[in-house]
Amino acid sequence: MIKPSLSFLLLFLIFCTAPLSLKAQYEHRLYRRLTVFPIADANLTNAEEAWWQMRDILTKDQRFMVAGKRLMINRGVFFPKRELSPGDTIILAKILEAHALFVPMVNERSLILRVYDGESGYLFWEASENFQAALPINEQIIKVASQLALQFLQELPYHGFQVIDESIGKAVYDVGSEMRTQIFIGVNPRIAVGDRVQWIKLRSNGGKVFLGRDTQVEVIAEGLIHSLAGDRAVVTLQGLTKPEDLTENSLIRLPKEIQFQREQKKGEERTSNLSSEYLSSQLRKPYEFKKDHDEATTSLAWIANLVAFILLAF
Repeated sequence: MIKPSLSFLLLFLIFCTAPLSLKAQYEHRLYRRLTVFPIADANLTNAEEAWWQMRDILTKDQRFMVAGKRLMINRGVFFPKRELSPGDTIILAKILEAHALFVPMVNERSLILRVYDGESGYLFWEASENFQAALPINEQIIKVASQLALQFLQELPYHGFQVIDESIGKAVYDVGSEMRTQIFIGVNPRIAVGDRVQWIKLRSNGGKVFLGRDTQVEVIAEGLIHSLAGDRAVVTLQGLTKPEDLTENSLIRLPKEIQFQREQKKGEERTSNLSSEYLSSQLRKPYEFKKDHDEATTSLAWIANLVAFILLAF
């Protein structure tokens, strides 16, 4: 018979070594700093140029910062990788101060790109693209690597994040009768005043890859772009669960971008990996929060007056 203390120890070890699919639901955090490793198993003259092209695509709209070659060399990690374990991923991410690690590799007549989460070590996203049989791989590596980098950007279900203006000091603020907030959207010429914005939470119930059929997208706030200035936008809120949910680095989605990406994908075999999406039933109009605040203020004022009256009476 196994003693209770030994049973507990065995269960603890099983839990600690279990994959993400056996653990609790995980919520994704914003990616800003990325690292792209050299392409593994690619003894090709164009392999390094393909690596540079992937970096350029990821940094084009200024949403991401990608570790440079010199930084990777200085920290002793500028080497091709294949599959990473969660432990290796977390260690490398700390060395490079990266939120995500991109690991491309040639596998026979295809190029595989895996993206690992630097905080948890899980496999966040994975895709592959076949090389044409009639052409040498060296002549295709740049194009195929670029396609995979673009595919990642298309399938990532958010396009910006919440910021806090230092002069205001908080995420949500009042302007007259409206609630407003500021977001970072990078350089995107398709975005215009009046476009819809959504705040989302991205979760997964498990599975081998985070961004897949088990992924859930919950919309926790909505608004319309009021003004644009460089890589930022001011948004007038139309509905939200509660102001406290809109914190620095909250994920931002642009429905107009999603529609554009869908139109770009028409005629392609690839479809969205996301299988579950819902609008929070707790969304309320901004004026409701103002009403609650006014009622609370009135009640406190009434109580204070009552206390003052009682004290004066004695």
